[in-house]
Amino acid sequence: MLTELTCYVYTVYIMVYENYKKSPLFWNGLVNLVLSIVFLAFWLIDNRTLLGVPIWVKPIKFTISLLFYSWTSMWILIVFLNKWKYKNAIEWSLTITAVIEIVLISIQAMRGVSSHFNISTPLNMAIFSIMGISISLFWLFHLWILIKIYRENSIDSFTKRILGYGLGISAFGMIIGFFMTLPKPDQVQMMEKGVLYLSGSHSFGGPDGGAGISFFGWNKEYGDMRIAHFFGMHAMQIFTVLAVLNKDSVKQSNKLLIDTLGVVTFTITLLLTVQALMGLSLFLWNSFFSTFLIGLSLIFIIIFGTLLMTSFKFRSKTV
Repeated sequence: MLTELTCYVYTVYIMVYENYKKSPLFWNGLVNLVLSIVFLAFWLIDNRTLLGVPIWVKPIKFTISLLFYSWTSMWILIVFLNKWKYKNAIEWSLTITAVIEIVLISIQAMRGVSSHFNISTPLNMAIFSIMGISISLFWLFHLWILIKIYRENSIDSFTKRILGYGLGISAFGMIIGFFMTLPKPDQVQMMEKGVLYLSGSHSFGGPDGGAGISFFGWNKEYGDMRIAHFFGMHAMQIFTVLAVLNKDSVKQSNKLLIDTLGVVTFTITLLLTVQALMGLSLFLWNSFFSTFLIGLSLIFIIIFGTLLMTSFKFRSKTV
């Protein structure tokens, strides 16, 4: 199977350097790759923490996420929307908004303060506001790509299915992040007294900090919207892998599997969102959420594995 995939990588232009080096998203991804390594080094030599988490973990998580997003969206734009008159504008817009986000998160990490929800000073409030505007524009550009994919006549219906699920669920995963920016009741009370410190949090039903999953920092005691945010956003990479492998295959049986995978992936994201809003931790057993999430996760793994295997078999016959 690995040999088949290697042959396909070398015979089909998944990442042909000459085609991709002109894209700002390629260089944005490369810069984020380098920054991930740099921030990892900072993590090793800087022992500062914030809410019990090493100060450089957040910049690393964002650079890795934007690395994958940049190269995934670049592949989609160049392979399927290369003649779109707004392609270059979208690439530059996504790159600029992503750069703004990383620069501001890195500045706050260097200062040793929170980048998100921090309204404790005029500077911190301005940084948080700029980040909010930047990521909102980023989401709109992402949504524009999704709409264009569905309107593009040169893309076959099967590929539209795959890309549509990936981009659509990713858009949902991004937008639910705005739940985290809503001020909590205790924060509203402080604001009414004229005390500005925080506006929003990752956790629901309890405060940020405390026991969390290593590296990710996901709250073990209360609901945490970052889990649904993460899973939904990166559905784009899951479905793009399938788009790469199924680019020339239009097997009818795969269409049903893709539809099922799309529904299952969205349902998992939605359940994780509702669970977080209810203040329930993913890591504490709940008869309803835990049962459904485990069941859906197993279905997800089986379908995704089946699609990968059928794609490899198809490639082995055509390579």
